[in-house]
Amino acid sequence: MNRNIPERRLKIGIRKQKIINSYISETISILNQKYSIYEISFKNISIFFKIFFRRYDFFIDNWSENLLVDKKGKIKLSRIIVYICYKAFLKFISNKVIYIKHNIYPHSTADEDITKVRYVIDKLEFLNDLIVTHSDRAPYKKYNFIPHPLYKFKNKIFENELKQKNYFVIFGRILRYKNIDKYIKSCPDNVYIIIAGESNDQNYLDELKNLSKCKDNISFITESLSDDEAFKLIKNSKGLIITNENFSSVVSGTLYFGLSVGTNILSLSNPFIDWFSMKYELDCIYKYSDLDSLFDESKRIKNFQSNRTNEVLKKHFSEQVILEHWMKLIER
Repeated sequence: MNRNIPERRLKIGIRKQKIINSYISETISILNQKYSIYEISFKNISIFFKIFFRRYDFFIDNWSENLLVDKKGKIKLSRIIVYICYKAFLKFISNKVIYIKHNIYPHSTADEDITKVRYVIDKLEFLNDLIVTHSDRAPYKKYNFIPHPLYKFKNKIFENELKQKNYFVIFGRILRYKNIDKYIKSCPDNVYIIIAGESNDQNYLDELKNLSKCKDNISFITESLSDDEAFKLIKNSKGLIITNENFSSVVSGTLYFGLSVGTNILSLSNPFIDWFSMKYELDCIYKYSDLDSLFDESKRIKNFQSNRTNEVLKKHFSEQVILEHWMKLIER
């Protein structure tokens, strides 16, 4: 008598982030359809004993390059040693390490150390078995491309009357590398902006609030927003302004959040936006050469309506498409 022997599900480990991270949640949700996913927190010492008895087939590593710099953004030999030891530990507990290259270098890197940090990251790439990026533009074609996951929302109800305010949203963690101060300085009085996001840099947040003291058209929401609350805020707006100029990033997570919401997206021209616009030809993305052009044109942008955006997202960014990319990588 023939018996159907169930196929063994590959075991994949992924590090749990310090704060709730929707990107990690969406990635786990997609991979769980095919594999057994273990989200691990290295804070709990007991987990180390469990790990020794549960070797993973793969370990997905996110943002580990942040280990290379200290709180002042400086790279030190001790930080490099910690980074190498961390990678060695991942190799010890798994057959293969998959590193997702989100950034070219950590956002907090001191300007004078950027070249050194980039050099170290490039030289230590051999510590990974596979490297994934969410962009296949040059110079990342040598890596494995997997589309960036989109975000899910439980409650998609929004209040149409708020659209009459014609406001735009700058959304995401409020960090100095995003140059939000430049947007406040350049914003004319008749363009309304809500800056929504948490910040662990109180000095920078205070700078931004001081800059906007005499601007009644700029307001802040600095408490934590759920994805559903952020959806409502952005969906009721005229569009999402991306302030990250992507010098340190491979892609912009804010753009994918905006696409998931379904809204107009405004950005200065940069390598990522230029690549994305050319590859997918979405009519909801508006790119500009300078801030004056962005704010001037923003007054003429109509409320979001784009059937093509939905078609492109379904074709290139559905869960099934993303899972198929992962399967090709993992099972090759």
